Amino acid sequence: MKIKDEAVEAALNAKPHHSTVRFFLNPNHYLEEEDVCELMRAALEAALPHLSQGAVRVKALEWSVERRSGFNIHVGRGLGLKYEAAIKAYNPGWIVTLGESDVVFDSADADEDSAKAAAQADYERRIMSALSPAPVGVMPTHRHKKRGTEYVLLGIGKMQAEYWEEREYTATDEPVAGVSVDMHEVVIYRSVDDGSLWVRPREEFEDGRFEGVDHD
Repeated sequence: MKIKDEAVEAALNAKPHHSTVRFFLNPNHYLEEEDVCELMRAALEAALPHLSQGAVRVKALEWSVERRSGFNIHVGRGLGLKYEAAIKAYNPGWIVTLGESDVVFDSADADEDSAKAAAQADYERRIMSALSPAPVGVMPTHRHKKRGTEYVLLGIGKMQAEYWEEREYTATDEPVAGVSVDMHEVVIYRSVDDGSLWVRPREEFEDGRFEGVDHD
């Protein structure tokens, strides 16, 4: 596979230790083995969104803004994961956490766009690490009754995410405390039209909206 220039540039501009990989690759720097490993990890994670994944792609996080204690907290949600990006309170730059405490990005040189890009890269890495290519030539196993679209069932999995919550609402549509659905079973299936991958809670997949495809 040919590596795109955009992937190489993103890898060089990744920011471990608050500086770019490009900075640490200076021949005047002596790097310990653990520093090299962190540089490689940061570079690969930054390059991942630019690498070809065939028809597989991860949807973008959906962002909203919440006001807390005088600060704007940018909240990105996707597949039950919640990222929070904000300007650091006492130091320059931005910080991104998964949930409220797991730091996935912290840079004095970051702005809103790079912070959100870091959250997206972390999200895509987590999703893609759980997937594997489907065998070529597999016939569709299920059809969506309403849309008529056909899919190949890849398997049943479990979402392991400490901060995955299922929102509940009052009669007036006011959100209340979420309910953890860690280890919730999900169905992973592939579209036969464009090869895109989909994940849905198992109870929704089995509630009658899909039907099996008969190949007899």
